[in-house]
Amino acid sequence: MSFLEIKNLNYEVREKKILKNINVDFQSGKFYSIIGPNGSGKTTFIKHLVKGMGLKNNIYLDGKSLSGYKAKDFAGKISYVPQIISYEIDFSCFDVVMMGRNYTQNSLFRMDNKDFKKVEEAMKVTDTYFLKDVSIKDISGGERGRVILARALCQEAECIILDEPLAHLDINHQISMMRMLKEINKRLNKTIIMVNHDINLAIKYSDKIIVFNKGEIEKECNPNEILDKELLNNVYKLNLKDENINLEQFFINFY
Repeated sequence: MSFLEIKNLNYEVREKKILKNINVDFQSGKFYSIIGPNGSGKTTFIKHLVKGMGLKNNIYLDGKSLSGYKAKDFAGKISYVPQIISYEIDFSCFDVVMMGRNYTQNSLFRMDNKDFKKVEEAMKVTDTYFLKDVSIKDISGGERGRVILARALCQEAECIILDEPLAHLDINHQISMMRMLKEINKRLNKTIIMVNHDINLAIKYSDKIIVFNKGEIEKECNPNEILDKELLNNVYKLNLKDENINLEQFFINFY
């Protein structure tokens, strides 16, 4: 079932086209990875999904134009994990996750037992409950990423959109994050849309992969279809040979 549909989305800055004729239909309950080289329009596209950026009439959520959604209603549909996360104030991790409940209340001081329970559940799912009393400023980048994911999960939106959540994580924490997202996708039936630079992880965990190139969608396909040397060579300016791609292992040998 269609959850989020984008029709003929174009966007330019100072007469430079950033997004060109974007058409894509995100289905409910699926896991999507958006890949592509730096500067291909991935983050700009994500920002349109979560902020509209003045072109809301090109984006439809449950069949309704984004322009028809109030902020509170939108928050019940989509939660967002941004690429860059910083906190100047010394919040505890519990308080940061509690911010995901803001759309249900007007203030953190009006939270009830249900809200506290949702925070606890989200932190346990993301393995961050042991950090509940620790300052957000005193934890590692990997832990912070999981806390922000808990905040998004606590929001109870139908879809979680993430912009490069694996950035600055080592391979162990990257795999841990992907497993966690897949578990959330399957067990809680959440639609996941994420920007991901690791093609191998995108292949392993995604239902669909969307390839951006020069502001356009080059291809939308099933994970096994991404292992196309012509496609990858064109998008990433590589020189892959047939022997670089292992179809059985879903692995690309770049070296």
